[in-house]
Amino acid sequence: MAAFTPGLTAGDRRRHNRAMSIAALLALTILSPDPADAVAECSRALAERPARPEDGITVTPRRDLVCFDGRIDQRFATAFIAASKAQGDAPATFVVRSVGGEVHSAMSMGEEILRRRGNVIAHRYCLSSCANYLLPAGRTRTVWEGAVLGFHGGAVALSDAEILAAIKASGEASDAVPKAQIKSLVAQIRNDTKATIARQGDYLEGVGVRRDFFEWMARFDGMPRTALDNLCEGSAGPPAFVVLSPELLARFGYRIDEDRGPADDAQTDAALIMAGLPPGLACHVDVEEAPT
Repeated sequence: MAAFTPGLTAGDRRRHNRAMSIAALLALTILSPDPADAVAECSRALAERPARPEDGITVTPRRDLVCFDGRIDQRFATAFIAASKAQGDAPATFVVRSVGGEVHSAMSMGEEILRRRGNVIAHRYCLSSCANYLLPAGRTRTVWEGAVLGFHGGAVALSDAEILAAIKASGEASDAVPKAQIKSLVAQIRNDTKATIARQGDYLEGVGVRRDFFEWMARFDGMPRTALDNLCEGSAGPPAFVVLSPELLARFGYRIDEDRGPADDAQTDAALIMAGLPPGLACHVDVEEAPT
């Protein structure tokens, strides 16, 4: 409900409230560091940090800038959330560079970004769970100059046969393991996956992305080998990640506000090399190349 200001007419109050709303939006913009300054400051801070396990997360003196560089797991998620909460509740900018990691930890980090009404900048590379959950949590979402935003799917439903095959491939289902124990493990994984998919769907909806985004992405796995090979010209095999064009992402509600990342396979390989990653690890996919 709008605040009542004595002595003002209804029209005056509407103009006053509109002005206050505009002022609040301007304050959010002014308080947020310039993206170039944020990237430069995080690059310096991360390069200068001492080698301690928790130092994948750096809070700068600004108190509105959090830098994250590392693999996403429960330990890093806990440190990330604690560092952000220590700054308070004001909007912040999050500069992230990560090869990805554990799904639930990434969603927990994304929920903290949402709480801070954060701007997110993907720097150098933002792969797997970083692309899935961290960048789309941003109030504004920026793929920085030459940064690789790489996807390879999220949590999707698996049949019992697929779960069993994965268990056998991991070596946890040898002939020495009782069948009842294997059956129990399959049921546990099935239930855990179902719960993860439910949380993931709610999370995606909360950031404006369609719930079926990763179901669609799973269609890459069903593409013929020749079609997958063609996604990466000159690659020795199918890519581990795909860089989806902003137009393709927009079909699923995944908004990118500023995209300075690679726009084709050659630029993707160049960006990977600059980031110290092997060329061919990811391939760029446009609307016309994507599975339907």
